[in-house]
Amino acid sequence: LVAYGISTSDFARISQMQSDFIFQWYMSIDVEHAKIMTPIAFLMEMGKILIAKDVLDRKIEVDFLTDLRNFDDVSSVENIHVMMTSAQINAIVFEHWKLNPLFIECMKYLDNEYDIPDNVKRLVKALQIVRCAVNVKEQFSDESIARALVLVEESCYDLEHFERILKRVKSKYLDKSF
Repeated sequence: LVAYGISTSDFARISQMQSDFIFQWYMSIDVEHAKIMTPIAFLMEMGKILIAKDVLDRKIEVDFLTDLRNFDDVSSVENIHVMMTSAQINAIVFEHWKLNPLFIECMKYLDNEYDIPDNVKRLVKALQIVRCAVNVKEQFSDESIARALVLVEESCYDLEHFERILKRVKSKYLDKSF
């Protein structure tokens, strides 16, 4: 995962943070969907492994990493360099593995701001929020939290509840000062 400027242990920690965050947040919103979304959140960055391999095989890791540092949106950088995002790759892999159709649908639309089917819209929005707050570039930074809070409000989730869970999960993984 050197193409993303992270180690394997960083990647595992990010995946765990995303999974733990969605679980703690969504359990009080919808228990059944929380049970589905927790493994989705844990696996939602998996496509990055395949992208990193392709980037390294093609020896474009310097350009890729430079673009990651210069652009806010990781998915756009992925799309520029490999013509797909990690979420799109996940959708293909999940479909091949015959995973739960909700896993596939969520990944298909994770990088889409619009045109999300109604049956997965709330789930996709929740995953987008978590991925905004915790991702390969930023984990609970002031900027990533601010962007996540905007998405929480736009998606009509309970802001106070989200902030309580955010504080708890951030404290668990990063510090005690939030």
